[in-house]
Amino acid sequence: MSKGKALIGVGKTMTVALLVTVMVGCVSRGSEHEGKIALIDSLNLTAAERQMLEQRAAKGDAAAASSLGNFYALVLCDDAVALRWYKRAAALGGKQERETYESFVSTLHDDE
Repeated sequence: MSKGKALIGVGKTMTVALLVTVMVGCVSRGSEHEGKIALIDSLNLTAAERQMLEQRAAKGDAAAASSLGNFYALVLCDDAVALRWYKRAAALGGKQERETYESFVSTLHDDE
């Protein structure tokens, strides 16, 4: 396996781990899971940062749309808005953004 393919595999694993944290982080917010809360808090955005990312996403920046998806999923626990941003990132980006979107959708279906 080439080094590039190995790095893509690591990226995919990290994406799935992040999405698992989405569901756990929202559930465990006032519990003893301080490490998870610290991760979630590190993804928090100010209103100005959010506006800047929204502008970048509107201009076609997949990474900005992904960051907004992470913010809404992990920090605000707003799955509906997170889904919109992950879907936008998937439309704009490449394989990783599509995999993140698909993984997020599957976590939503797992909760039903």
